[in-house]
Amino acid sequence: MENESQNEQHNDTDNKPHNEIDNEEFQDVPPPEDFLPSPRKPLSAFRRWPLLFPGMTFPLAFAAACLCVSLTHWNSDSDFFSASGIDVYANKHYFRLLTALFDHADISHLGLNMMPFVFFGWLLSAYFGTLMFVLGSLFVGLTSNAFTVWMYAPDTTLIGASGVVYGIIAIWLILYIRFDDENNIARKSMRVVGFILMLLFPTAYEHTTSYLAHASGFLAGIFFAVAALPLAKLRVPPLLPNKSQISRRIRKTYIVK
Repeated sequence: MENESQNEQHNDTDNKPHNEIDNEEFQDVPPPEDFLPSPRKPLSAFRRWPLLFPGMTFPLAFAAACLCVSLTHWNSDSDFFSASGIDVYANKHYFRLLTALFDHADISHLGLNMMPFVFFGWLLSAYFGTLMFVLGSLFVGLTSNAFTVWMYAPDTTLIGASGVVYGIIAIWLILYIRFDDENNIARKSMRVVGFILMLLFPTAYEHTTSYLAHASGFLAGIFFAVAALPLAKLRVPPLLPNKSQISRRIRKTYIVK
């Protein structure tokens, strides 16, 4: 009986058309689409540098204003621009919360603040618009100065834009975490933490430096960035050409000549 059933199965297989047999043999084979390479993940807009202008316009204007105010202070030895608890809260000179941002103690103080400010202000303006940069700078600077002079002794004076610098960096880092689609949240967070530990934490203590202004500016920047997230929009600014584009332009120019 077993031989008869095996013969019947064999005869049934022989009687089937070849195309049905082939279909049965290859029905478990995955379609060719499964072997095609997956589409490349789109690269982040942050991969390439934007053009210097117009993103650099307002940061450079702020740096020029800081230079003019600082030169006035150095030449006249006036304390008209500085802020203190007595000036702001006792005498109600609230304008000093703003003017103190532009005044600096010396050229090294000015240079150390303006280099990171112009750089991150350029990125913030290029990718998220001038309004984000201007409003963020004003909010961070005024908030940081108001809190710092309130915490210090009433006669302690405060000058410099270091609070704004830390705030602008904080805004940029928050927006980077939100809008960079190329990396996952763990990798972006590790990069941000590494950047903060390497570049923002002080390596030496100086009694003339206001670390309270740094910390309050950074926290104010985080607050502003989180509050502005619903309205923030990533723009793709005109970008600097990459290496391949430069090489193609060189080859094209050479061929044309």
